[in-house]
Amino acid sequence: MVRLTLPAQLAFRDLAVTAVLTAVGADGREPPPHLRDALISAISEAWNNIVLHAYRGITGGHVDVAVFVGTDQIEIELADRGRGFDPSAVAEYTPPDLSAPENEAVSSLREGGMGLFIIRSCMDDVVYTRGAHGSPNVLVLKKRHVAAPGDHNLPSAGYTAKKETAQSGWRMRSVGYADEAAPQRVRGGVGSLKRK
Repeated sequence: MVRLTLPAQLAFRDLAVTAVLTAVGADGREPPPHLRDALISAISEAWNNIVLHAYRGITGGHVDVAVFVGTDQIEIELADRGRGFDPSAVAEYTPPDLSAPENEAVSSLREGGMGLFIIRSCMDDVVYTRGAHGSPNVLVLKKRHVAAPGDHNLPSAGYTAKKETAQSGWRMRSVGYADEAAPQRVRGGVGSLKRK
């Protein structure tokens, strides 16, 4: 498991994404492109929603990020103490009719309101719990993956040898995480994080 706390600012979105991707690839293998793209899209949208909506007008907030990489599932938890919301009150996004003439399809696209649609489209399970009585709002994103037989910690299908992760000015070399079956054992290494 990897945990970190970041300031609730758009400038830290890419660092959150990089931390998740590094945890997923902590064994030295890059996640396959479809998994990587789904994680980037969902985490980015979730981060934007937290910063722009939960913390609108509030300074000094933070987001707690936790990443659990299991045998067949990756789970990302984002917790904040900003304003909560009711996901059922958000209008359901309806994709445009792509069979319509081009101008109609483009004009039917709306600005904003697609965040939950994108998150749900990229993840296998999305659970939001609104905080109450001092507890945080918690968004849990789950994505299934296929693990190699006997590999009880990290996925392998479609994974390739990993290069140094560098994204948007932040460089993270590796992140250590505890093996829950044997807490004294740390998988991966203690990482270094620095600004390019």
